[in-house]
Amino acid sequence: MANKKILCVDDDITCRMIYQAYLSEEGYETIVCSSGEEAIELLHHTDVDIIILDINMEGINGLETCSTIKADFRFKDLPIIIVTAANQKEDVKRSFIAGADDFISKPIRQGELLGKIEILFSKYQMGSVPSKSQKIAAVPTEKGCDFSKGSLFNGRYTIQKLLISNCRSRLYLASDTWTSSQNSVTLKIFDHSILKSTDPKFLQRFLRETYQQSDLDHRNIVKIYDIGQCDGIYFIAMEYISGGSLEELIEETGRLPQESLSLLAHEVNAAIHYLQGRNIVHRDIKPANIMIDSEGYVKLVDFGLARQHNEHTISIQNQFFATPLTVSPEMIDNPDDANSKSDIYSLGITLYYAATGFYPHNGATLVDVIRGHLFSPPVPLSIERPELCRDFTTMVDCMIEKEQEKRPNCMTISAILEESIKS
Repeated sequence: MANKKILCVDDDITCRMIYQAYLSEEGYETIVCSSGEEAIELLHHTDVDIIILDINMEGINGLETCSTIKADFRFKDLPIIIVTAANQKEDVKRSFIAGADDFISKPIRQGELLGKIEILFSKYQMGSVPSKSQKIAAVPTEKGCDFSKGSLFNGRYTIQKLLISNCRSRLYLASDTWTSSQNSVTLKIFDHSILKSTDPKFLQRFLRETYQQSDLDHRNIVKIYDIGQCDGIYFIAMEYISGGSLEELIEETGRLPQESLSLLAHEVNAAIHYLQGRNIVHRDIKPANIMIDSEGYVKLVDFGLARQHNEHTISIQNQFFATPLTVSPEMIDNPDDANSKSDIYSLGITLYYAATGFYPHNGATLVDVIRGHLFSPPVPLSIERPELCRDFTTMVDCMIEKEQEKRPNCMTISAILEESIKS
Protein backbone atom coordinates (compact mmCIF):
# COMPACT_ATOMS: atom_id res chain seq x y z
CA MET A 1 0.00 0.00 0.00
CA ALA A 2 3.01 2.28 -0.43
CA ASN A 3 2.30 5.81 -1.65
CA LYS A 4 -1.36 5.62 -0.66
CA LYS A 5 -2.18 8.84 1.18
CA ILE A 6 -4.90 8.97 3.81
CA LEU A 7 -6.05 12.25 5.32
CA CYS A 8 -7.33 11.86 8.89
CA VAL A 9 -9.32 14.77 10.31
CA ASP A 10 -10.07 14.83 14.04
CA ASP A 11 -9.86 17.55 16.69
CA ASP A 12 -8.83 14.97 19.29
CA ILE A 13 -5.04 14.58 19.34
CA THR A 14 -5.32 11.06 20.78
CA CYS A 15 -7.42 9.95 17.81
CA ARG A 16 -4.95 11.49 15.38
CA MET A 17 -2.16 9.54 17.05
CA ILE A 18 -4.21 6.33 16.84
CA TYR A 19 -4.76 6.83 13.10
CA GLN A 20 -1.05 7.41 12.53
CA ALA A 21 -0.13 4.30 14.51
CA TYR A 22 -2.68 2.00 12.84
CA LEU A 23 -2.14 3.24 9.28
CA SER A 24 1.63 3.62 9.27
CA GLU A 25 1.89 0.03 10.46
CA GLU A 26 0.21 -0.99 7.18
CA GLY A 27 2.47 1.23 5.07
CA TYR A 28 0.02 4.05 4.38
CA GLU A 29 1.22 7.64 4.24
CA THR A 30 -0.86 9.39 6.89
CA ILE A 31 -1.66 13.10 6.90
CA VAL A 32 -3.49 14.48 9.93
CA CYS A 33 -5.24 17.76 10.66
CA SER A 34 -7.55 18.99 13.39
CA SER A 35 -10.43 20.76 11.60
CA GLY A 36 -12.69 20.65 8.58
CA GLU A 37 -11.46 24.05 7.44
CA GLU A 38 -7.87 22.83 7.49
CA ALA A 39 -8.80 19.69 5.56
CA ILE A 40 -10.58 21.63 2.81
CA GLU A 41 -7.62 24.00 2.46
CA LEU A 42 -5.16 21.10 2.40
CA LEU A 43 -6.98 19.42 -0.51
CA HIS A 44 -6.19 22.37 -2.77
CA HIS A 45 -2.48 21.59 -2.75
CA THR A 46 -2.18 17.96 -1.64
CA ASP A 47 -3.46 14.85 -3.42
CA VAL A 48 -4.94 12.18 -1.12
CA ASP A 49 -6.64 8.86 -1.75
CA ILE A 50 -9.09 8.62 1.16
CA ILE A 51 -10.35 11.01 3.83
CA ILE A 52 -11.37 9.92 7.33
CA LEU A 53 -13.57 12.56 8.99
CA ASP A 54 -14.71 12.73 12.59
CA ILE A 55 -18.37 13.69 12.69
CA ASN A 56 -18.07 16.01 15.72
CA MET A 57 -15.51 18.79 15.43
CA GLU A 58 -15.35 22.43 16.38
CA GLY A 59 -16.13 24.84 13.53
CA ILE A 60 -17.12 22.92 10.41
CA ASN A 61 -18.15 19.44 11.57
CA GLY A 62 -17.50 16.23 9.67
CA LEU A 63 -20.85 16.19 7.87
CA GLU A 64 -20.47 19.79 6.66
CA THR A 65 -16.89 19.10 5.59
CA CYS A 66 -18.00 15.99 3.69
CA SER A 67 -20.80 17.87 1.91
CA THR A 68 -18.42 20.71 0.98
CA ILE A 69 -15.81 18.35 -0.44
CA LYS A 70 -18.34 16.27 -2.40
CA ALA A 71 -19.89 19.44 -3.86
CA ASP A 72 -16.54 20.32 -5.50
CA PHE A 73 -16.40 18.56 -8.89
CA ARG A 74 -12.66 17.96 -8.41
CA PHE A 75 -13.26 15.79 -5.37
CA LYS A 76 -16.72 14.28 -6.00
CA ASP A 77 -15.19 10.80 -6.35
CA LEU A 78 -12.80 11.08 -3.42
CA PRO A 79 -13.79 8.33 -0.93
CA ILE A 80 -14.75 9.60 2.52
CA ILE A 81 -15.24 7.60 5.71
CA ILE A 82 -17.19 9.29 8.49
CA VAL A 83 -16.33 8.36 12.09
CA THR A 84 -19.44 8.44 14.28
CA ALA A 85 -20.14 8.07 17.96
CA ALA A 86 -20.91 4.53 19.10
CA ASN A 87 -24.37 3.20 18.17
CA GLN A 88 -25.63 6.51 16.75
CA LYS A 89 -27.72 5.28 13.82
CA GLU A 90 -28.97 8.80 13.09
CA ASP A 91 -25.36 9.89 12.53
CA VAL A 92 -24.88 7.05 10.08
CA LYS A 93 -27.99 8.09 8.18
CA ARG A 94 -26.80 11.70 7.99
CA SER A 95 -23.35 10.54 6.87
CA PHE A 96 -24.76 8.82 3.80
CA ILE A 97 -26.93 11.83 3.00
CA ALA A 98 -23.83 14.05 3.21
CA GLY A 99 -22.15 11.86 0.58
CA ALA A 100 -19.93 9.61 2.69
CA ASP A 101 -18.88 6.30 1.15
CA ASP A 102 -18.68 4.42 4.44
CA PHE A 103 -18.61 4.87 8.20
CA ILE A 104 -17.00 3.44 11.32
CA SER A 105 -17.94 3.94 14.96
CA LYS A 106 -15.81 4.88 17.92
CA PRO A 107 -13.97 3.37 19.67
CA ILE A 108 -11.84 2.85 16.56
CA ARG A 109 -10.88 -0.78 15.98
CA GLN A 110 -7.81 -1.39 13.84
CA GLY A 111 -9.24 -4.36 11.95
CA GLU A 112 -12.46 -2.56 11.04
CA LEU A 113 -10.59 0.59 9.99
CA LEU A 114 -8.13 -1.24 7.76
CA GLY A 115 -10.85 -3.44 6.31
CA LYS A 116 -12.97 -0.45 5.31
CA ILE A 117 -9.96 1.25 3.71
CA GLU A 118 -8.98 -1.86 1.74
CA ILE A 119 -12.53 -2.25 0.45
CA LEU A 120 -12.58 1.34 -0.78
CA PHE A 121 -9.23 0.94 -2.53
CA SER A 122 -10.46 -2.28 -4.13
CA LYS A 123 -13.73 -0.62 -5.09
CA TYR A 124 -12.22 2.35 -6.86
CA GLN A 125 -9.01 0.70 -8.14
CA MET A 126 -7.15 3.95 -7.97
CA GLY A 127 -3.84 5.52 -7.13
CA SER A 128 -4.54 9.07 -6.00
CA VAL A 129 -7.44 11.33 -6.81
CA PRO A 130 -6.59 13.74 -9.65
CA SER A 131 -5.26 17.11 -8.56
CA LYS A 132 -7.19 20.31 -9.13
CA SER A 133 -5.52 20.85 -12.50
CA GLN A 134 -6.44 17.43 -13.83
CA LYS A 135 -9.66 16.44 -15.54
CA ILE A 136 -11.81 14.18 -13.43
CA ALA A 137 -12.53 10.94 -15.24
CA ALA A 138 -15.26 8.52 -14.34
CA VAL A 139 -14.20 6.20 -11.54
CA PRO A 140 -14.12 2.65 -12.85
CA THR A 141 -16.58 0.28 -11.30
CA GLU A 142 -14.99 -2.51 -9.35
CA LYS A 143 -14.41 -5.73 -11.21
CA GLY A 144 -17.44 -7.95 -10.77
CA CYS A 145 -20.23 -5.34 -10.56
CA ASP A 146 -21.98 -6.83 -13.59
CA PHE A 147 -23.85 -9.18 -11.21
CA SER A 148 -23.19 -12.25 -13.33
CA LYS A 149 -22.90 -15.59 -11.54
CA GLY A 150 -19.61 -15.82 -9.66
CA SER A 151 -18.88 -12.07 -9.79
CA LEU A 152 -17.79 -10.26 -6.63
CA PHE A 153 -19.78 -7.26 -5.47
CA ASN A 154 -18.33 -4.65 -3.11
CA GLY A 155 -15.28 -6.83 -2.52
CA ARG A 156 -17.36 -9.14 -0.34
CA TYR A 157 -20.42 -10.79 -1.91
CA THR A 158 -20.15 -13.52 -4.55
CA ILE A 159 -23.26 -13.47 -6.74
CA GLN A 160 -24.99 -16.85 -7.07
CA LYS A 161 -28.21 -16.06 -8.94
CA LEU A 162 -30.92 -13.46 -9.49
CA LEU A 163 -33.96 -14.09 -7.29
CA ILE A 164 -36.35 -11.22 -8.12
CA SER A 165 -36.14 -8.16 -10.35
CA ASN A 166 -38.52 -5.22 -10.61
CA CYS A 167 -38.40 -1.55 -11.57
CA ARG A 168 -37.15 -0.51 -8.13
CA SER A 169 -34.68 -3.16 -7.01
CA ARG A 170 -33.16 -6.56 -7.62
CA LEU A 171 -32.66 -9.42 -5.18
CA TYR A 172 -29.71 -11.78 -5.56
CA LEU A 173 -28.68 -14.88 -3.71
CA ALA A 174 -25.05 -14.29 -2.74
CA SER A 175 -22.31 -15.77 -0.56
CA ASP A 176 -20.66 -13.62 2.09
CA THR A 177 -16.92 -14.19 1.61
CA TRP A 178 -16.17 -12.45 4.90
CA THR A 179 -17.70 -15.32 6.87
CA SER A 180 -15.81 -18.55 7.40
CA SER A 181 -18.67 -20.70 6.08
CA GLN A 182 -19.52 -18.40 3.13
CA ASN A 183 -22.99 -17.75 4.54
CA SER A 184 -25.82 -17.26 2.07
CA VAL A 185 -27.39 -13.80 2.06
CA THR A 186 -30.04 -11.99 0.07
CA LEU A 187 -28.48 -8.95 -1.61
CA LYS A 188 -30.99 -6.18 -2.35
CA ILE A 189 -29.64 -3.84 -5.03
CA PHE A 190 -30.86 -0.30 -5.83
CA ASP A 191 -29.31 1.70 -8.67
CA HIS A 192 -29.52 5.25 -7.35
CA SER A 193 -28.40 6.73 -10.68
CA ILE A 194 -31.63 5.43 -12.22
CA LEU A 195 -33.96 5.78 -9.26
CA LYS A 196 -33.12 9.36 -8.34
CA SER A 197 -34.67 10.65 -11.58
CA THR A 198 -37.96 8.80 -11.01
CA ASP A 199 -38.05 8.72 -7.23
CA PRO A 200 -36.54 11.80 -5.53
CA LYS A 201 -37.41 10.32 -2.12
CA PHE A 202 -35.49 7.09 -2.82
CA LEU A 203 -32.56 7.82 -0.52
CA GLN A 204 -34.88 8.69 2.36
CA ARG A 205 -36.76 5.43 1.85
CA PHE A 206 -33.54 3.43 1.56
CA LEU A 207 -32.14 4.91 4.74
CA ARG A 208 -35.44 4.42 6.54
CA GLU A 209 -35.60 0.76 5.54
CA THR A 210 -32.04 -0.01 6.55
CA TYR A 211 -31.76 1.93 9.77
CA GLN A 212 -35.22 1.10 11.04
CA GLN A 213 -34.68 -2.60 10.41
CA SER A 214 -30.99 -2.90 11.31
CA ASP A 215 -31.78 -2.39 15.01
CA LEU A 216 -34.51 -5.04 15.05
CA ASP A 217 -33.91 -8.50 16.48
CA HIS A 218 -36.93 -10.79 16.30
CA ARG A 219 -37.35 -14.30 14.97
CA ASN A 220 -40.21 -13.19 12.69
CA ILE A 221 -38.34 -10.25 11.14
CA VAL A 222 -35.64 -10.73 8.51
CA LYS A 223 -32.23 -9.66 9.82
CA ILE A 224 -30.04 -7.07 8.10
CA TYR A 225 -26.31 -7.83 8.09
CA ASP A 226 -24.77 -5.03 6.03
CA ILE A 227 -25.70 -1.81 4.24
CA GLY A 228 -23.83 0.59 2.01
CA GLN A 229 -23.26 1.89 -1.49
CA CYS A 230 -20.85 0.97 -4.25
CA ASP A 231 -20.31 3.48 -7.06
CA GLY A 232 -23.85 4.85 -6.80
CA ILE A 233 -25.40 1.42 -6.21
CA TYR A 234 -27.00 1.20 -2.78
CA PHE A 235 -27.39 -2.25 -1.27
CA ILE A 236 -28.68 -4.18 1.71
CA ALA A 237 -27.34 -7.62 2.66
CA MET A 238 -29.92 -9.51 4.68
CA GLU A 239 -30.87 -12.92 5.96
CA TYR A 240 -31.55 -15.37 3.11
CA ILE A 241 -34.94 -17.11 3.26
CA SER A 242 -34.83 -20.39 1.38
CA GLY A 243 -38.57 -20.57 0.77
CA GLY A 244 -40.94 -18.13 -0.95
CA SER A 245 -43.52 -15.52 -0.10
CA LEU A 246 -47.04 -16.13 1.18
CA GLU A 247 -48.29 -14.70 -2.11
CA GLU A 248 -46.37 -17.34 -4.05
CA LEU A 249 -47.60 -20.08 -1.70
CA ILE A 250 -51.27 -19.14 -2.19
CA GLU A 251 -50.83 -18.94 -5.96
CA GLU A 252 -49.28 -22.41 -5.93
CA THR A 253 -51.40 -24.28 -3.37
CA GLY A 254 -54.59 -22.24 -3.00
CA ARG A 255 -56.24 -21.23 0.24
CA LEU A 256 -54.71 -22.38 3.52
CA PRO A 257 -56.18 -24.75 6.12
CA GLN A 258 -57.02 -23.63 9.66
CA GLU A 259 -53.78 -24.79 11.27
CA SER A 260 -51.63 -22.88 8.75
CA LEU A 261 -53.80 -19.78 9.02
CA SER A 262 -53.55 -19.73 12.81
CA LEU A 263 -49.78 -20.20 12.74
CA LEU A 264 -49.38 -17.48 10.10
CA ALA A 265 -51.50 -15.05 12.11
CA HIS A 266 -49.65 -15.84 15.32
CA GLU A 267 -46.18 -15.29 13.82
CA VAL A 268 -46.94 -12.03 11.99
CA ASN A 269 -48.89 -10.69 14.96
CA ALA A 270 -45.82 -11.38 17.14
CA ALA A 271 -43.74 -9.27 14.75
CA ILE A 272 -46.30 -6.43 14.86
CA HIS A 273 -46.34 -6.56 18.65
CA TYR A 274 -42.53 -6.36 18.72
CA LEU A 275 -42.59 -3.35 16.37
CA GLN A 276 -45.28 -1.70 18.48
CA GLY A 277 -42.96 -1.90 21.48
CA ARG A 278 -40.44 0.12 19.47
CA ASN A 279 -43.02 2.62 18.25
CA ILE A 280 -42.63 1.42 14.64
CA VAL A 281 -45.44 0.90 12.12
CA HIS A 282 -44.55 -1.35 9.19
CA ARG A 283 -47.25 0.14 6.90
CA ASP A 284 -46.90 -2.43 4.13
CA ILE A 285 -47.90 -5.83 5.50
CA LYS A 286 -49.11 -7.94 2.58
CA PRO A 287 -48.65 -11.49 1.24
CA ALA A 288 -45.61 -10.53 -0.84
CA ASN A 289 -43.84 -9.17 2.27
CA ILE A 290 -44.35 -12.31 4.35
CA MET A 291 -41.73 -14.96 3.65
CA ILE A 292 -42.05 -18.62 4.63
CA ASP A 293 -38.81 -20.58 4.64
CA SER A 294 -38.35 -24.25 3.81
CA GLU A 295 -38.85 -25.21 7.47
CA GLY A 296 -42.09 -23.24 7.81
CA TYR A 297 -40.75 -20.24 9.73
CA VAL A 298 -42.53 -16.96 8.96
CA LYS A 299 -40.49 -13.78 8.39
CA LEU A 300 -41.66 -10.22 7.80
CA VAL A 301 -39.63 -8.29 5.20
CA ASP A 302 -39.45 -4.93 3.40
CA PHE A 303 -39.36 -1.98 5.79
CA GLY A 304 -39.22 0.65 3.04
CA LEU A 305 -42.39 2.34 4.30
CA ALA A 306 -41.88 1.67 8.01
CA ARG A 307 -41.48 4.63 10.31
CA GLN A 308 -41.95 5.85 13.84
CA HIS A 309 -45.59 6.26 14.86
CA ASN A 310 -45.19 10.04 15.23
CA GLU A 311 -43.11 10.54 12.06
CA HIS A 312 -45.01 12.44 9.40
CA THR A 313 -45.73 11.01 6.00
CA ILE A 314 -43.63 12.15 3.04
CA SER A 315 -46.31 11.98 0.36
CA ILE A 316 -49.39 10.02 -0.63
CA GLN A 317 -47.38 8.33 -3.40
CA ASN A 318 -45.09 6.95 -0.73
CA GLN A 319 -47.94 4.83 0.60
CA PHE A 320 -48.80 3.16 -2.69
CA PHE A 321 -45.53 1.87 -4.03
CA ALA A 322 -46.87 -1.57 -3.18
CA THR A 323 -50.35 -2.90 -3.88
CA PRO A 324 -53.19 -0.93 -2.20
CA LEU A 325 -55.13 -4.16 -1.69
CA THR A 326 -54.08 -4.45 1.96
CA VAL A 327 -53.85 -0.78 2.96
CA SER A 328 -55.85 0.40 5.98
CA PRO A 329 -58.53 3.12 5.68
CA GLU A 330 -56.54 5.59 7.79
CA MET A 331 -53.48 5.13 5.55
CA ILE A 332 -55.67 6.33 2.68
CA ASP A 333 -57.57 9.03 4.52
CA ASN A 334 -54.88 10.39 6.87
CA PRO A 335 -51.57 8.46 6.89
CA ASP A 336 -50.33 10.32 9.97
CA ASP A 337 -52.98 8.45 11.98
CA ALA A 338 -51.35 5.09 11.20
CA ASN A 339 -50.33 2.97 14.20
CA SER A 340 -50.10 -0.72 15.09
CA LYS A 341 -53.85 -1.08 14.45
CA SER A 342 -53.08 -0.17 10.82
CA ASP A 343 -50.70 -3.13 10.60
CA ILE A 344 -53.37 -5.30 12.25
CA TYR A 345 -55.84 -4.25 9.54
CA SER A 346 -53.36 -5.19 6.82
CA LEU A 347 -52.68 -8.52 8.52
CA GLY A 348 -56.43 -9.13 8.67
CA ILE A 349 -56.77 -8.48 4.93
CA THR A 350 -53.79 -10.78 4.34
CA LEU A 351 -55.38 -13.56 6.41
CA TYR A 352 -58.65 -13.11 4.52
CA TYR A 353 -56.72 -13.54 1.27
CA ALA A 354 -54.85 -16.59 2.61
CA ALA A 355 -58.15 -18.15 3.71
CA THR A 356 -60.12 -17.47 0.52
CA GLY A 357 -57.62 -16.91 -2.29
CA PHE A 358 -58.99 -13.43 -3.02
CA TYR A 359 -58.99 -9.98 -1.41
CA PRO A 360 -62.15 -8.61 0.23
CA HIS A 361 -61.75 -5.33 -1.70
CA ASN A 362 -60.63 -6.16 -5.23
CA GLY A 363 -62.36 -3.78 -7.63
CA ALA A 364 -61.67 -3.24 -11.29
CA THR A 365 -59.84 0.04 -10.64
CA LEU A 366 -57.68 1.57 -7.92
CA VAL A 367 -60.57 3.89 -7.04
CA ASP A 368 -62.86 0.88 -6.53
CA VAL A 369 -60.32 -0.73 -4.19
CA ILE A 370 -59.89 2.45 -2.15
CA ARG A 371 -63.64 2.98 -1.89
CA GLY A 372 -63.96 -0.58 -0.68
CA HIS A 373 -61.48 -0.02 2.14
CA LEU A 374 -63.15 3.24 3.11
CA PHE A 375 -66.84 2.45 2.79
CA SER A 376 -67.77 -1.14 1.84
CA PRO A 377 -68.09 -3.89 4.46
CA PRO A 378 -66.57 -7.13 3.14
CA VAL A 379 -68.40 -10.45 3.09
CA PRO A 380 -67.67 -11.99 6.53
CA LEU A 381 -64.96 -14.65 6.46
CA SER A 382 -67.30 -17.03 8.32
CA ILE A 383 -69.54 -17.04 5.22
CA GLU A 384 -66.66 -17.58 2.80
CA ARG A 385 -65.07 -20.33 4.95
CA PRO A 386 -67.79 -21.66 7.30
CA GLU A 387 -65.68 -24.72 8.21
CA LEU A 388 -63.02 -22.59 9.89
CA CYS A 389 -62.92 -21.99 13.66
CA ARG A 390 -65.59 -19.42 14.49
CA ASP A 391 -63.35 -17.55 16.93
CA PHE A 392 -60.73 -17.22 14.20
CA THR A 393 -63.10 -15.92 11.52
CA THR A 394 -64.67 -13.48 13.98
CA MET A 395 -61.21 -12.23 14.89
CA VAL A 396 -60.29 -11.65 11.24
CA ASP A 397 -63.56 -9.81 10.62
CA CYS A 398 -62.78 -7.55 13.60
CA MET A 399 -59.22 -6.97 12.39
CA ILE A 400 -60.55 -5.45 9.16
CA GLU A 401 -63.05 -3.10 10.78
CA LYS A 402 -62.93 0.39 9.25
CA GLU A 403 -62.54 2.11 12.64
CA GLN A 404 -59.31 1.52 14.54
CA GLU A 405 -60.93 1.31 17.95
CA LYS A 406 -63.05 -1.66 16.83
CA ARG A 407 -60.00 -3.72 15.89
CA PRO A 408 -58.39 -6.05 18.45
CA ASN A 409 -54.92 -5.28 19.76
CA CYS A 410 -51.94 -7.62 19.52
CA MET A 411 -52.47 -9.09 23.00
CA THR A 412 -56.10 -9.95 22.26
CA ILE A 413 -55.17 -11.52 18.93
CA SER A 414 -52.46 -13.57 20.60
CA ALA A 415 -54.90 -14.89 23.21
CA ILE A 416 -57.49 -15.84 20.57
CA LEU A 417 -54.87 -17.58 18.43
CA GLU A 418 -53.47 -19.56 21.33
CA GLU A 419 -56.93 -20.96 21.97
CA SER A 420 -57.39 -21.57 18.23
CA ILE A 421 -54.09 -23.45 17.97
CA LYS A 422 -54.93 -25.56 21.05
CA SER A 423 -58.30 -26.55 19.62
